[in-house]
Amino acid sequence: MAHESESSDSSLADASRPIVAEDDFEYVGAFRMPRDVNGHDGAWGRGLAVRSVNGQLRFFSSAVDGVIYETVAPKPVMFTNYPQASIARVWGDLSKGRRVGQLNGLYWDPIDSRLYWSSGNLYNTLHPADPAMGYSTLGDNGSPVASYGPWRFTGRGAKATMGGVLPIPQWFATQYTKGRRLGAGFGGYWSIVNTGPAHMGPALCAFSPPPTTLAQGYSLQFTNLVGYPFNAKPYTDPDRCHRDADYHTEFDGWNPKNGIGYWSWSDWIWQGAVWIDLPDKHGVVYFPTLGRGRTWYENATLNAERAFHAFYVYNPNDLGRVATGSVSQWKIQPANTWDVFFDNINYPMAGWRDEPNHMITGATFDQASRTLYVAVRFAYGTGSAGQHMVYGYRVT
Repeated sequence: MAHESESSDSSLADASRPIVAEDDFEYVGAFRMPRDVNGHDGAWGRGLAVRSVNGQLRFFSSAVDGVIYETVAPKPVMFTNYPQASIARVWGDLSKGRRVGQLNGLYWDPIDSRLYWSSGNLYNTLHPADPAMGYSTLGDNGSPVASYGPWRFTGRGAKATMGGVLPIPQWFATQYTKGRRLGAGFGGYWSIVNTGPAHMGPALCAFSPPPTTLAQGYSLQFTNLVGYPFNAKPYTDPDRCHRDADYHTEFDGWNPKNGIGYWSWSDWIWQGAVWIDLPDKHGVVYFPTLGRGRTWYENATLNAERAFHAFYVYNPNDLGRVATGSVSQWKIQPANTWDVFFDNINYPMAGWRDEPNHMITGATFDQASRTLYVAVRFAYGTGSAGQHMVYGYRVT
């Protein structure tokens, strides 16, 4: 059974394939992730990865302390009585103390049977090239075998790479990235934006799976694919990711101009991206949580008047142009964008301080069923006592 990370055949390298758009995503329902993970709090955790075990669909996620667990996926249900995923196994902190800071993203690579984990210091003021990614191997007897890394991306920075890992199709890796078949990202605002720097929009670079012999802390070679390094001077290069104009920022002056909005400090991505590569359509899809209305800094933290969720889709051929050096990584923009309204959440989402309540905490794509899964924090229940919901969308 083929799943997310299995590379597509080179015969699919057709530049004329349509880019996935809003009408291509059919909502199939949702389910809840557990709050209690054998005594660990799952409500504040992050990360979402899918794998198949003897034909059974399973999802990895983490509790707030970085303990990784695996669930058996129930059938998603629409609109009410959402079933809860059952815990298949609690793997513990697979990084074994190796990771730096908060665990943000998870990705299961069936080619090498590795679980990648991405992490970083959420308030990094001094170390822009902190190690951002490592992986663990898992045993069939319920025990982790070994952990490796983490490694860094010197010259790109942790804040552009610590969100997560995704698979790059084989045809793209062959044509554009010297065979580098994994992507590290996913960008967006992080505290102390000029350290790193953070990227004011989605980010992705390609890298090769590190060998088990590679020393911890080693800097990986990579190919830039998309990114918008922080620039405080409005309307100059590096540009920012373009967005809707329904906001007014008091952060650094990048307010809408000529009807075009620009990514700001209240626009976030955690583990929020997938690469969809199907015979009939494709696209690199990001899932930001964006601020609208007034956005400002007060009482030593960020604030926004309201928030919303969106899908941002890039044309893979544009990423190829960046990889070959034809254009700078900030010269490409999303091909399709739209607001998305997740079930059981009231929109517009309420104003916030520090960070939005209903953050997207993970996304993963199951190639076999053509189904996208997106996890949203506190989407079921009341406030911070709620549970994550995982929403399914079949690509028609």
